[in-house]
Amino acid sequence: MTAPESPDNTVLALSRPWVSGSTYPVSGAHIGVSLAIYDLVPDGQGATVQVDPPLTGTVDPGDEITLWLEGESTFLDCKIITDVDAITTLRIPRGRLHPDRLNELFYTISRGSQNIGISDVLTALYNKIRPALKDRFPDIDGHSELALWLSDAIKNGVGADFVSAQVCVSYPYCRAYDTITLKCNGEIMTYTVGPDEAPQPPNPGSAEPITVCFIVDRAFLEKAVRPGGKLDFSCTCTDQLGNTPDTDAVWSATQTVDEDLAGTRFAKPIPLENLEDYPGDDSSLIELDKLGSKPLSVFVQTDDNRIQIGDRIEAVYTAGLTGSPDIVVPLSGTVEGRLGQKLPCVLEVANDKVKSGYSVTIVYKVFRGETLIGESRVAYAQVIGEYPIELIVDTTPLTISGQNISIAGSGLPWTLTGVDLPGTFAHRPASGGVPPITFTSSDESIASVDHSGMIRSEGNGKATVIVSDAGGQTKTIDISCENVITYLFNPTTSTHQTYEAWRTSINAHHPITQSGEVIHIDLLVRKFTSHTLTNTWAGPVVVTNPIYAWAFTIPFQHINTLLLTTRCPGLSWRVINSAGVPGSRSEDQ
Repeated sequence: MTAPESPDNTVLALSRPWVSGSTYPVSGAHIGVSLAIYDLVPDGQGATVQVDPPLTGTVDPGDEITLWLEGESTFLDCKIITDVDAITTLRIPRGRLHPDRLNELFYTISRGSQNIGISDVLTALYNKIRPALKDRFPDIDGHSELALWLSDAIKNGVGADFVSAQVCVSYPYCRAYDTITLKCNGEIMTYTVGPDEAPQPPNPGSAEPITVCFIVDRAFLEKAVRPGGKLDFSCTCTDQLGNTPDTDAVWSATQTVDEDLAGTRFAKPIPLENLEDYPGDDSSLIELDKLGSKPLSVFVQTDDNRIQIGDRIEAVYTAGLTGSPDIVVPLSGTVEGRLGQKLPCVLEVANDKVKSGYSVTIVYKVFRGETLIGESRVAYAQVIGEYPIELIVDTTPLTISGQNISIAGSGLPWTLTGVDLPGTFAHRPASGGVPPITFTSSDESIASVDHSGMIRSEGNGKATVIVSDAGGQTKTIDISCENVITYLFNPTTSTHQTYEAWRTSINAHHPITQSGEVIHIDLLVRKFTSHTLTNTWAGPVVVTNPIYAWAFTIPFQHINTLLLTTRCPGLSWRVINSAGVPGSRSEDQ
């Protein structure tokens, strides 16, 4: 049978057909045909159409009624009328309705080869694909394609200052006039997708998810308050025809947040990579590149009047990652004071408990003795980034005991040759870490260190070399320096008696023997460049302290003279005029 031509004035005008169980009203058509009444009917024959009996006397038994879809030449269904006063039922076979255009249904009544009547058109919308498609991971809680996004104002816990916040829902095959349902602890609120937020019918939508956002206010959350201080959120969606997401997973995964709308809980703890970043640091993120090798600090504010000095803080750090066991770390501290004022309580989480990709919660309780004073709101944070490459340094304690000479602070004009004396230095280079790497000494007068990690003895005693990188990693080396001889210089012209008085006052002894030998000639010539100085002193004394006095007079009188110089730069020192008996006279130089 071919599709009927448009009726002329002699053809009866009949009332439009109706689809049993159809959805109405809908935007863009008379009705909507859901999957439940079309694709999923138990007998598999498609949707049922009802045709009311025409006016008495207009049809006869034996007339044929035929159901059509506008634009198609093949009818959908037809029947012979047996009871002119009865409703006629017809079927729309599965696969005949179009999801991407408006379906126009009508029927005709014919007697023999003559059309005696044609009905008004019934427009119908049909969506072949459910909103949000099919759940791809049925073993995991919630519909995999139905995403609920809670703003930080909700996700991080709602407190007494909460007024309203945005919630977003994202899913594929989102269409205008869908109804989004948000559930919170069993309380329901709905939002209708606007015509400017998603494709309008008969556009069937696409597999590309569309995100729709709306506002959740305090009044809704207050209705959802339950004992326990938690809010469980989930969402679903329904198209305007009545189709839900995959019936095996109608709702999204549940998200639980902390609830303290009444404001009875303590302020939530604050995770900090660096204490000096408080306040102002983004506490929702724990950045491993900032944390480095340090423990994670948990900052507990104590300005609440209910907290007193001496109270005990018991906290729990929990880090979770799907597919991995939770990392649970108990923390404990005591509220301390200074001059009667409470100080913040800082707890620490070991560095190896902070792992990239994990979601972290931190909560604490306050005890006074064994009495619970109260509990805090929950802090939520995400660990991101990667730890910097480990800073590697040999931190074995170091003793530098080679004989060395120091002229630090003496005023002597000698300059270094750049040659280190044997046993007076050690190289402790660093590798890895986050550049730049710095080396510092706790006491440069004992041990010096350069940018490469070369450590040199400068005096007798102990010091610490600190190696640091830009990522906050720090390594320390304990240094002990021995056998360093200090040369002192007195430029004041003096007699032998005043020189001796000065020398003995500083517990020093002569650097030149009575026979005229320079005691440390080999060390001096290697370490210092050429200089000429006139010098006066008396005979040798027993060494009781590795400090040497060298008094110079230019010019000098009444005592013997010693002139030290080098034959040429880099060669040995020599005595030009040897020391004589104290009090004897030599030629002026």
